Amino acid sequence: MIEKSTVMSDQNIVDLALQEMGSVEGLILFAKRNGVAVDQDPAVDSVVDVETTEVTNLTNRTFYKSKRIRVSTGRTVIVPDSLTADADTITVDSDLITADQTIN
Repeated sequence: MIEKSTVMSDQNIVDLALQEMGSVEGLILFAKRNGVAVDQDPAVDSVVDVETTEVTNLTNRTFYKSKRIRVSTGRTVIVPDSLTADADTITVDSDLITADQTIN
């Protein structure tokens, strides 16, 4: 079954492959089906096709669809404050915790 999806302004072809195929491994199939090269982003507001039998990771795709997640690595997210964490609590202050290190 073929499903359609509209390309958002901040999405590139890898975002679309992740969102529609469930993994980056579906990039080549996705690009071929939609007549674009793997290094070419579909035009904003264009409609892309996905053959559901070609989905490479149905679990991931189902998750994105059920949560209405649009994968978009080009979107800018503004975080007003840094985050810190202790054993079980994340709080907002002037420090940022990354892995096992604190950045002030």
